[in-house]
Amino acid sequence: MEYRDTPPIRFLGIGLVVLILMVGLVTWINLARPWLGVRFEPTSAGAVEIAAIARQSPLAREAMGATVVQIAAGGATGGAADGASVPLIATDLTDEPDKLITYEAYNDFLARQGRLAGVLAAPEVTLVLADGRALTVQPLPKRPLADLPLGYWIQIGAGTIGILVAGWVLALRPNDLAARYLMLTAVALALAAFTAATYSSRELAWPAAAFYRLSSLNSLGTLSFGGGMIGVFSYYRSALLPHWVMPPILLVICLLTLAHVTQVMPNISIGLHAMIVGLLVAILVAIGEQYRRSRGDPVARAGVRWIGQSFLIGVGGCVAIISTPPLLGVESIFDQSLAFGFLIVLFVGIAIGVARHRLFDLEGWSFSLLFYLSAAFVFLGLDALFLYVLTLDRVPALALALFAVAFLYLPVRDWLWRRLMTPAETENDALMFRLAAVAFATGPKERQSEWGTLWRDWFQPMRVEVLEAPIPVTPKVAAGGGELLVPGLGDLPGLRLIWKRKGRRLFSPRDAETVERLIRLLTGLSETRDSYQRGVLEERSRISRDMHDNIGIQLLGALHSGEPARKDGMIREALAELRVIVSGDLPGQTGEMGQAGDVLGELRHELGEVLAAAGVVLDWRSTPEADRCSLPSAQALALRAVMREAVSNVLAHAGATRVDVRTTTRDGGIHLSFEDDGKGPAIGAVAAPNRGNGLKNMRSRMESLGGKFLESHRESPQSPAGMRLEFSLPSAASGGAA
Repeated sequence: MEYRDTPPIRFLGIGLVVLILMVGLVTWINLARPWLGVRFEPTSAGAVEIAAIARQSPLAREAMGATVVQIAAGGATGGAADGASVPLIATDLTDEPDKLITYEAYNDFLARQGRLAGVLAAPEVTLVLADGRALTVQPLPKRPLADLPLGYWIQIGAGTIGILVAGWVLALRPNDLAARYLMLTAVALALAAFTAATYSSRELAWPAAAFYRLSSLNSLGTLSFGGGMIGVFSYYRSALLPHWVMPPILLVICLLTLAHVTQVMPNISIGLHAMIVGLLVAILVAIGEQYRRSRGDPVARAGVRWIGQSFLIGVGGCVAIISTPPLLGVESIFDQSLAFGFLIVLFVGIAIGVARHRLFDLEGWSFSLLFYLSAAFVFLGLDALFLYVLTLDRVPALALALFAVAFLYLPVRDWLWRRLMTPAETENDALMFRLAAVAFATGPKERQSEWGTLWRDWFQPMRVEVLEAPIPVTPKVAAGGGELLVPGLGDLPGLRLIWKRKGRRLFSPRDAETVERLIRLLTGLSETRDSYQRGVLEERSRISRDMHDNIGIQLLGALHSGEPARKDGMIREALAELRVIVSGDLPGQTGEMGQAGDVLGELRHELGEVLAAAGVVLDWRSTPEADRCSLPSAQALALRAVMREAVSNVLAHAGATRVDVRTTTRDGGIHLSFEDDGKGPAIGAVAAPNRGNGLKNMRSRMESLGGKFLESHRESPQSPAGMRLEFSLPSAASGGAA
């Protein structure tokens, strides 16, 4: 079966098994060494002291903090070691021999490691202390797993994560050259990380030959890592080199590695660290060229930008810790495992970029990551400055570094975050004006124009298109971040926004969330507009209804009145009531309770005068129970309006000579019947939908208070003789008048 036909899950499964075996083998090698149970640390004077003693250690606890000047094989006699002995110096604790600048120092270090390893292999080991004591112990045959330091697991984790992520990418994209070189980079990283974890986490020493082989493999892995990175950036997004060029480049890197490990080069700085810096420069050139070629393709440019940033963070931190100090001729103050921690960031970032997995969703997170890592750099740099340059003690140096980060760096970081990632207040204000312009536009065309302008101003897309069906219900990022689909809203069409910021940026899920939030705000503004318009229409309807029902009867009364003084009085009353209607300060809106008899008596007098002036007889009879009913002010206002409108209809349309009004009680509420002997409506016209506003107003007023309104012929439909209206209002106790 060819490689490309292997299912991804099977490929990943095989790779995971191999990786577990590799990690297990490396860990077993580290545990299968004689163990004293002591953590040695260098002193400022170049000596070695016992910093910690494990609980399982054969060494007595009272040796804690003692300075060890010599280690010897065999027992102690008279305070001196019987067997081979080796003086201990601080250089013996170097975690990475490549930090040594010259090959002479490197060879001397390996020779001392061999002698120390020979001493530790003896059945008994004697530690000669600076105070003259000689402590003889029997090393345990194996090292406990719990004794492996954190730095060991960081380096193992870096190699493991690299293999897992690169294997995942390669399984999904087996024919992609960038994915293949990413896998090569991961293997090289694992080789460098596993070997470094082995010798940097040693208790004291490794045999010289084994140490040399581990160090050589570490150099091969480190330089091959750089070569693999050149391959990744040579083929990610665009092919910068022909396919046949990279194998010779990798061969040259292997030959240069051989020259370094065979010590043909002048020194370690040139043989290894200058090579690392040279590879770094080549990778940066490849990144720059990929970025240049991605001009006009926002998706490609976003990928290159993200990978380039990941590379600068990861490899920049690694080179700063491992290679820069030897090139400058100074000793590194950071543990080597910290460099592999940066490589974890690098590898995860590159894998995401190569796989194009939610690439457009990482922009804000990448800024956040950059700020937090820069905070770590600032803190470590200040701590080192205070500790080594100003020669402060550890605690004051740490306190000053924390103070500087908390009160200087973090405020600056927050300011930059707000400037780079948070919209300005003026932008938010302008956005609200735009939303208001859309919501309160005067017509559909104007609203649609403002709708398009809103998104053009906010996202500055290269092009805006009206979406055809199907239109998404929620905002959606499409085309790998190249498009943002905006759903429609009411009569506003759905839109497709293409290429954010004129093609310089990609749309992200955060942009989709912004659109959704703006649509919610616009919906709220539209509802406010609709409520306002409904209020305007309702107020206009109220004014029209009140003028129709209340002013009409007074003007008709004045028209039919034969007395000039009475006519003038009724007109003045109509004008006064008109002012009250327009101002909205109507009587009967306070919720006060009155007697029905008082209201009905006033109406009987007012309407009787109007009808009498027109020559119409009014016969109004009311039962004592009806007069004693409690009548809320809202019901009183409604009764006045409907009775006035009924009389207006009689005078204007009926041609009647008589009106009969009966007031009774029904179900505890008040009930009025109004009849005239006029011509009445035609048969079948009583329930016609196109009747006048007067009858509609009567029905609306009654039903709004929980009452009823009925209209019918006075006698039978076959022989109409006038009109009959019935008004019923519930009792005040039932709550219908509320």
